[in-house]
Amino acid sequence: MERNGSVQAWLETAGAQIRWRRARRALLRELEDHIADQARDFEALGDGAGAAAERAVAEMGDPTEVGKELDRLHRPRTNWSLLIAVLAVLGLGIAAMTLCLDGEYLLRRQLVAMGVGLAAMAALWGADYSFFLRRLWLWGAPLLAFCVLTLCFPLWRGAVTPGRLSAFLGRGTFYVYLFLPLLYTALVCRLRGRGRLTAALASLLIVPLALLPMSRPDFSTALICGASMLAVLTAAAWAGWFQGGRTACLACAWGPVLGTAAAVLLRYGQYLGSRLTPIFRPEADPLGKGWQALLVRGALERMPLLGGTALTQTEAQFFHPQGWSNGFDLLWLAARWGTWVLLAAGMLLAVLALWAALRVRKLKSGTGKLLCWACTSILLVQGAGYLSTNLGWRLFGAEAFPLLTYGPGYLLADLVLVGIVLSVFRMDALVRDGAAERRTKAAMPGEVIIPLPFDRGKIRIERLK
Repeated sequence: MERNGSVQAWLETAGAQIRWRRARRALLRELEDHIADQARDFEALGDGAGAAAERAVAEMGDPTEVGKELDRLHRPRTNWSLLIAVLAVLGLGIAAMTLCLDGEYLLRRQLVAMGVGLAAMAALWGADYSFFLRRLWLWGAPLLAFCVLTLCFPLWRGAVTPGRLSAFLGRGTFYVYLFLPLLYTALVCRLRGRGRLTAALASLLIVPLALLPMSRPDFSTALICGASMLAVLTAAAWAGWFQGGRTACLACAWGPVLGTAAAVLLRYGQYLGSRLTPIFRPEADPLGKGWQALLVRGALERMPLLGGTALTQTEAQFFHPQGWSNGFDLLWLAARWGTWVLLAAGMLLAVLALWAALRVRKLKSGTGKLLCWACTSILLVQGAGYLSTNLGWRLFGAEAFPLLTYGPGYLLADLVLVGIVLSVFRMDALVRDGAAERRTKAAMPGEVIIPLPFDRGKIRIERLK
C-alpha cells in the first residue's frame, strides 16, 4: 500500500515515542501492515482508496498513546533477580576463598579472573545475542580450530610443541570446551523447520562433538557437553522445530545419540568400568582410587550439620584446597562449618533447575529458549558432578562448582554463560522467532463456522459423509 500523508504522519508520530531503534523498525512495519489490511477491508465495503486509508488511520487511535504503549512493551528488560543472585553467589565465593585460601596470590588470581568475567558478562548482557547465531562463522570456526588443535596435542607432545604452548594446551584450556554446546545450539537453529532425518543427523553429531574433550582425556567435560547438547536437541524437538510430529522427532533425537554412545562405551568398556566401579564398590576400583571415595564418605559420617569436626591428618592433607584445585572445596568448607554447606549447594542447584523450568519456558523467542537451555544445562551438570564428587559418589568430577569455588578458567566461562542468559532475557521483547508450527495434517472437522466481518453474520459449512 502506498502511504498517503495521513498514514505517513501517523506512523512518524507513533515511531517517535519508541526509543529502541531496532524495535521501532519492526513495530512500524507491523503497524503499517495492519493499517493496510484495515484499508483494504474498507475499500471492499465501497470506500475510495484515500477515504479507506483515512478511516483506517482513525481507527488506530491516538498515535502518541499507541507509541508510548509500544515503547513500554518493547524495550530491553534486565532480569534483575538473576543478576542479583549471581552477584550474591560470587560474594559468597569470595568470602569462602578469603577464609580458606593460603596466600594472597591465589586470591588475587581469582579476583582478576572474576573482574575479567564480570566485564565479559556485562558486554554480553548489553549485546544482541542473535548476533552470535547470525554470525556463526565468526566465533564457531575459531572454536572448532582450537578443538582440533588440542585434539592433535597428544601427537605433538614432546616433539614439535614448544614448552609454553604444550603447558597451555595441556593444563589451562579444558574449560573452553564448555562453549561447544553453544556452537551446537547455533547449528540446530539453522536446521529449524526440516524433517525427522535432520533431527537424527543432529543427534549423531552430538557424540563426535562431545568426544573432543576426551583427547585430553577429560571425561567430565565430555559428559557435560554431551548432556547439554542432548538437552538442546530435546527442547527443539519438543517445541516442534522439526517436521513429523513430536513423538517421532523425540525418538529421532534420542535414538541415534544413545546408540552411538552405547557403541563407544562398549568399545571402551574397561574405561567405563573404571569410572563406574568406585561409585558402588570403591574398594574394587581397578585403578586403585577407591580409597578416595571411602575417605570422603568416612569423613562425612563424622561431620555434624552445624559446626565442623576435626579431620584426621590424612583427611586434612587430602581435602585441603591447595589452590582450590583438587575438587574437594565444598567438602573442606563442610569440615570447617558443617554439612549444611553441601546441603546449601544442592539447594542452589535445585533452585537453578526450577528457575530454568519456570522462566525459560516463558520466553517468546525460540532461539532464546534454546540458548538458555544450553547455558543452564551446562551449569547444572557441572554443579551436579562437582557436588557428587564432594559427597563421595564420583561418576564424573567437574573441576568447579559454578560461580562459587576456585578455578579462574571455569569462573570466566560460567560468567560468559550468565551474560548470554541475561542478553536473551533483555532482548526477548524484540526477537520474534517463536517455535515453528508443526506441519501435521489436521483432521477435517464435521462443520466449519466462518464469521463475517463487522458482525454481519456467519457462514456455516457442513461436511457430507
